[in-house]
Amino acid sequence: MKKLMKFAAGAAITAMALTGCGTTGTEAGSEPGSSSDLPIGASSEGPARNVRVPQESEPLSAKSAEGLKTFTYYWISYNSYAQQTGETDKLDELSSEECNYCTNEIKMINDVYADGGWMAGGDPRVTDIHPKLPKGKTTGTALVEYSETAGTIFNADGKKISTIEPKEPTVLTVKASYIDGEWMMHSIEETPDAELPAAGE
Repeated sequence: MKKLMKFAAGAAITAMALTGCGTTGTEAGSEPGSSSDLPIGASSEGPARNVRVPQESEPLSAKSAEGLKTFTYYWISYNSYAQQTGETDKLDELSSEECNYCTNEIKMINDVYADGGWMAGGDPRVTDIHPKLPKGKTTGTALVEYSETAGTIFNADGKKISTIEPKEPTVLTVKASYIDGEWMMHSIEETPDAELPAAGE
């Protein structure tokens, strides 16, 4: 299976694991904070459970560099959520049809879960995001400082069918547009030679 980059997101710009952001979903009849609704990571025993749903925040709808930055985190978090749960509808809504990476990622996730399989590991780290939205424009870009841990894809029997190698720190370049009050992802590319802005810029 083609190796694909793994993503997630968080609410602050720090060097940290960014999986599991948002509100924990609870099972029917369970009390908040009880052991039955605690997030459980995927393993050969089964897929992840009670995965936290990414939350929206106010800057997400802003036509600004900050809005682009927040959207980038949000898209990344929903990609991670989809990888852990197989639920890709929201990710599809956030992605333009012209985004080849988005389309391939959604298809890969759907294929894994349609056959009863699941994904584990591949935890991403986003160190920082540097957005750029030219004045008066609706399309901007962002440089994402990124790395990931190793991951595994299992089939319906819990047998390992693919290993995702860890990714050393690199830079991703994303492009998104602000359309009808919402951001839409247009492209994601790995650009390790991209020049990051100097501190304070």
